[in-house]
Amino acid sequence: MVGAFAALALGAFADAPNSVADDGAPPRPNFGAVDETEPTAFGFGLPHESREDDGASGSSPPFADGGGSALDTVADGAGFVAPPPPVSFLDALTPGAVSDDLSPGAFGKKSAQTYANLTGALDGIAGVAEANADMGAAGAQAVADAVSESAPLSQADAVGVAVYASDDISAAKEFLEDRGVAIRHSGQTYLEAFVPARLLGALSEQADVIRVERIIPPVVSQAVPDPCAPTDLGTLSGGVGRASGTWASDCASTARTGSFARYYTFALSEQSSVDIRLTSEAADAHAYLRSGTATSGASIVDGGNIAWRGDDHIAKSLRAGTYTIEAATRNAGDTGAFALSISYRVPTICAADTSSIGTVSASATTTTVNGSWATECESGSPSGRYGRHYGFTLSQTTGVSIRLAPSSDDTVVSWRLRSGSEVFGDRADAIAYHEGADAASVPSLLAAGSYTLEANAPEGPAGAFTLTLTFAIPTVCRDNTIGTLTAPTGADKTGT
Repeated sequence: MVGAFAALALGAFADAPNSVADDGAPPRPNFGAVDETEPTAFGFGLPHESREDDGASGSSPPFADGGGSALDTVADGAGFVAPPPPVSFLDALTPGAVSDDLSPGAFGKKSAQTYANLTGALDGIAGVAEANADMGAAGAQAVADAVSESAPLSQADAVGVAVYASDDISAAKEFLEDRGVAIRHSGQTYLEAFVPARLLGALSEQADVIRVERIIPPVVSQAVPDPCAPTDLGTLSGGVGRASGTWASDCASTARTGSFARYYTFALSEQSSVDIRLTSEAADAHAYLRSGTATSGASIVDGGNIAWRGDDHIAKSLRAGTYTIEAATRNAGDTGAFALSISYRVPTICAADTSSIGTVSASATTTTVNGSWATECESGSPSGRYGRHYGFTLSQTTGVSIRLAPSSDDTVVSWRLRSGSEVFGDRADAIAYHEGADAASVPSLLAAGSYTLEANAPEGPAGAFTLTLTFAIPTVCRDNTIGTLTAPTGADKTGT
């Protein structure tokens, strides 16, 4: 067979036989333990049987013609491992992969065959070649058609065959070489070559030849795509990223038992405020956001489903990196179409003011800061709101109470306190969070170190505010020693 099929078949094999074992025998594919009574070949570009040839002329040499044929285009490394002899390459194929070449009988012989040592298909090809020997161009075309239809590995009218001998293959080898046929691989009792159809019958009758069979390339299976593999949306840049999909039983949710899901990854090149919306008219949607490319494990945001049926929404301030969205059905067994959109923006976050509060070291201190929100300074989270940041340092363990009061009664405010000096973050990063204009104490004492306070106006217009922080360093009382107690006497102590 000429052209793409031959190239494809040859491309599936490596020049593995060119690297022989230490004993002079070529490697063989590992098809399991077999009877060691009959040597055999394994196909073009594939390993062969290994007799104890001790590296003599019976071992498998490089291509006889030094390369340049279609067989020389085969890639290295077929990945086979040598088993004990003898295993036919054909015998290792899946049942049904070969037609009459694997018919019953020691050599696949059929009663109607002209040449007993040719397997069924080759006997038919030889018959066509002989019948058309004197038919000119039309006859040559008939032979080429027969070869193309019946020989999986071929070149024009030449068939890729393996020839087996009972003791010595030299007669068949000499027969072919005298007629200009290049031997591709050979051993003591086998050879492989592209043999013109007109020579097949005579080849099968050479001294010691017991069988001639077609080389059958293995079927290369195509990898089946994983329906749960994440779809890569790339690095977000400008506008809104969109995707759509369908929930089906071929991909289960890793977060919700019995639910179905699809997965999407995206990347951020810088800190951004991200808005993710999952919508569906077919099922109740539920979105999860994870850091990295994992499709399972703890999520950094659970969308929580904001509607009875349809949308789910995640708004999150994220650092540069890669993230994975699990778009799932809320209810087990639901299927249907959905749409996913991801928008993002890089907020303008002003640097923290570290001078207004400074370092706190006194036992009791109240600091008041007057400020204002403006469009040039945004909150780290949620996106699109106004925020100011203040840094301060505690010299020792301290209790803190915070009050953020807006000048306008209709402005809803909140504050977040984070450890360290980073201004970018959200509620999940906070040590303490409070919404409202009343004073609120940080739930626990703060250790010595640096802190950042974010004062937000998450809703309403920009405007002025007053921030009041009250610091109280706890007083640790001196221990009162009772002394050593000796039974049966005791000691009473009173105190306030």
